[in-house]
Amino acid sequence: MPALYSRPIDNLGRICLPKEIRDSLELQEKDRIAIDVSGEQLILEKIHSRCIVCGAKENLLPCGKSKQICEKCASSIQFPSNQSEE
Repeated sequence: MPALYSRPIDNLGRICLPKEIRDSLELQEKDRIAIDVSGEQLILEKIHSRCIVCGAKENLLPCGKSKQICEKCASSIQFPSNQSEE
């Protein structure tokens, strides 16, 4: 089967994904992709954000700089009281 797209690999090993592919997969700058090899095939897969606690993919909230937590896990977190006991 002939390749639909053909791109050169630069001297640092990078490949530029065509805009049509980035748009169709909704890939944006800083998104992460998984890279796998199967025989002579290179397999690229978009990594979807997941909750850092349970792995859920939906109802995510930012948690730190680049991680996310789902609403269910966030609501179950108990923070210590700042009030001193007497």
